Amino acid sequence: MKKALLFIVVLLAAGLTSCTSAMAHTVSILAIWTAEEAAPFKHTLDELGVKYTYVGTRAASQVLASDIQKGTPPDIAILPSPNDLARYLPKEPAKIRSGELHPVGDVAAADQQPWLLSNSAHRLSTVTVQMGDKSFLWYRPPAPSEPPGLTWEKLTALKPVCLGLESLSTTGWPATDWIEDILLHQSGFDFYQQWAQGKLPWTAQQVRDAWQTWGAMNDDGVAPVLTDFHSPIPTGSDCRVLHQTSDPAKNDFVRTGFPTKPGVKSAMEVAADSAGLFTDSPEAAKLVGELAAKNAKDAAPLLSPTSGTRCFDASDLMPAPMTDAFYRAALAYQIDHGRLGALLDDLEKTRVETAPGKWFGNDVCREGQE
Repeated sequence: MKKALLFIVVLLAAGLTSCTSAMAHTVSILAIWTAEEAAPFKHTLDELGVKYTYVGTRAASQVLASDIQKGTPPDIAILPSPNDLARYLPKEPAKIRSGELHPVGDVAAADQQPWLLSNSAHRLSTVTVQMGDKSFLWYRPPAPSEPPGLTWEKLTALKPVCLGLESLSTTGWPATDWIEDILLHQSGFDFYQQWAQGKLPWTAQQVRDAWQTWGAMNDDGVAPVLTDFHSPIPTGSDCRVLHQTSDPAKNDFVRTGFPTKPGVKSAMEVAADSAGLFTDSPEAAKLVGELAAKNAKDAAPLLSPTSGTRCFDASDLMPAPMTDAFYRAALAYQIDHGRLGALLDDLEKTRVETAPGKWFGNDVCREGQE
């Protein structure tokens, strides 16, 4: 009789274990990648064996804000801008409320990622799930008589650039990428960092020089504003250089690093997509840790101090009103280069009106070894 009872207890325990496994929480994920862009990330999730639902949208920040307002945040949100996640840091880390970021635990190579966010108790609240180098270009190969590669002088003489600025709610960002990299490689990372932190006026000469250098490489006009950023090289176009991660190999372009003006210390601009936890789901916490570990492994060359000085994408660190104003100004400048003075004055007004506490407080650049 005792053996029979024991057998029944074992069966019940096995059944409960099986039921618990079958009822494992399905992790809800909101991210910025849509359609084909989301495929590699979903493949990673499938490899990790996680049960998940996925919503991909270019308006991830707005969707997240709406979900939180409705009291239905996703388990994990992935955004390109640390400042978009900073608004959800908990007011009291010991008492995290709905819609606030939960701590993510230890993160590999965190000391090499100054863009990670911490709460007021110094506990990490975000992880990097994808990171890449932005300071490279694609350009039409030179004539056989010319040496390969681009110098600063050669780059600034290339014209016209290949450009598409249309990107739904973030239309304009390809132009801001150009301006950021030009500022970094023309005036140096000290000025770049001050600018990204809201400490350097938009009317400063270094900022003005970056816009003017960009304008000299690109004729004004409305066509790029109406061109999708996915297709910046129209059929038959004689454009010379592209600043984008898409591979235009079918056009026989050559990949090269973004050159630095002589006398300026070299640096690279990087971008990273950050994830935050918005629930106390153990499955979500485990997944965030696994994604962070995978990124640290994949991005090891970029995270190593021997890779040189790295600076985070400036517009992804600026407060949302400043970033939005930057996008709009870049579009207006593309249409009419003659408006630069007024545009910089307007951008400076936005900077001054933005509370100091809204700007990114950590280092924007991490100086490494050459």
